[in-house]
Amino acid sequence: MVFTRQKKNFVVMLGLLILPILLITGISFAKEQISLRFAHAQTEGEIYRLYSAIPKAYEALHPNVKIEVIVQDQQIYEDYGLDTMLEGPTPPDVYALHGRHELVVKAEVGFAADIENFVKPWKDRFIEATLDVPSINGRLYAVPRAEELVTAMWYNRKIFDRFGFAEPQSWSELTDICQTLKANGVTPISFGNSQLWAFGNWASLITARMVGKQRWEAAMELRERFLQPDFVKALSLIQEMGEAGFFAPDMNVVHPDKGIMNWFMGWGAIHPLGGWIPSFVAAEAPEDFEYDVFDLPPVPGGKGDPHMQEIMIVNLVVNGKTKYLEQCVDFLKFFTSSYNAQLLVEAGSMMPVKKAHELAAVDPHLVKAFGFGELAKEIIGAPDEDFAVEVADTFSEGAAMVALEKKNAEEALRWVDEQLEPRRTR
Repeated sequence: MVFTRQKKNFVVMLGLLILPILLITGISFAKEQISLRFAHAQTEGEIYRLYSAIPKAYEALHPNVKIEVIVQDQQIYEDYGLDTMLEGPTPPDVYALHGRHELVVKAEVGFAADIENFVKPWKDRFIEATLDVPSINGRLYAVPRAEELVTAMWYNRKIFDRFGFAEPQSWSELTDICQTLKANGVTPISFGNSQLWAFGNWASLITARMVGKQRWEAAMELRERFLQPDFVKALSLIQEMGEAGFFAPDMNVVHPDKGIMNWFMGWGAIHPLGGWIPSFVAAEAPEDFEYDVFDLPPVPGGKGDPHMQEIMIVNLVVNGKTKYLEQCVDFLKFFTSSYNAQLLVEAGSMMPVKKAHELAAVDPHLVKAFGFGELAKEIIGAPDEDFAVEVADTFSEGAAMVALEKKNAEEALRWVDEQLEPRRTR
């Protein structure tokens, strides 16, 4: 991945952040001294430095504002660190939060403010589909700061070239490719699925495209059951692939990172995974490794957006209990400006800000993958980020059973419903 500003020092970065904004900002606040606290879990690399530089640049534009940046290890932050801070005597005024499920929980207890009226004049800067995740009942309770493509079809280009394959545009073209690979002793589609989410994410996208976004979310929120005809159709596609031997039989015992390394070594042609693949390639792949990416072809008979994407959104949330609501929202406006978005993209972060990826100097594979998201009219989030983890893991396990021929589609969906029945009655 190309990080064009990686070696610039902090002072230069700060100057670059401030100068363009000075030319366009017209907002001024009373000179009351304001102290804000901004919490996040970006602990390394260029993104970490930008998460410090952007608040400093905002302070320079607003001398009466001081922003304390609080950084925690991601596991600690997500497990208990953020909740402890929010309940403590000095809670953050603005904080980063993954996915939709936790945002709804925070809003219910007053830790996420309704900022719709403040953001409305400038929310058209965001890719429209990404605004669904931070919205509750049609109102914004956060702004999308970052997005991570969860599922794309990364492939070994040397293997494709050996057989003269073009990137498939339809489901039948995809299965034809897989048939040829299988017949020639190559595993068509590889996964490292020991943690369930890798295959589960891919199966979720297939299912959501088949049944439609609303019915997918209704099932994942346990408002509907999984054993329905369209869900059976979705998992039947996976069943057909499993029966044809398109998946490695040991995928459920392979760690996701090991799965990537196996793909580098040619032990699978296609490796469905997220937008972090290029950084893995840069760090770990053999020098002669060649790869590319295509979008999952539309599912036959699908009722959802045929170009629907699965994207994990990181929200920037204003604490509903802050004393400085308007100033916090103005900080979010600054943080997600097109200039700062471009810097964050070049640091390796997908941004939901329009045109940010076209203007930034980034790995061309990522630019191509980003384009899938911009074509989508609808997005879904990663199951274990947007819904209860127990529900996500149960669906993912059921889907993997189908792929490995342990259950057929109908049996697996019945099993999923049975496993989740105690949760429905709580």
